[in-house]
Amino acid sequence: MSLKEKVAYIKGFIKGGGVSEKNFEEVIELIVDALEEIAHEIDELEKTQIDLEEYVESIDEDLASLEKEVFGEGEEAEVEEEFEEVECPSCGESVLCASSRLLFRRGNKVPGLW
Repeated sequence: MSLKEKVAYIKGFIKGGGVSEKNFEEVIELIVDALEEIAHEIDELEKTQIDLEEYVESIDEDLASLEKEVFGEGEEAEVEEEFEEVECPSCGESVLCASSRLLFRRGNKVPGLW
């Protein structure tokens, strides 16, 4: 039974018949069982989070190493994007568009995706 199903069962059990001296112990056992599963799920999430953080850190280190190889020590990649003002063919409004994203149609530059 999933955690959601357990919680729904407990909720239905309590609402359906109410808690009495006769079933109090059973209700507590059901709640404790659900809490144990919640604690287990949180532990699993924490382990997964730690693994993901380590993986991202490893990727970051690999990227830094690759940047040093490509761009050299102490140099940072400088990418200067050029923009051009073009008129939208649909609405006629002027927009700025990266030059690298412009398509050529009939001699006119038109915003588009490559």
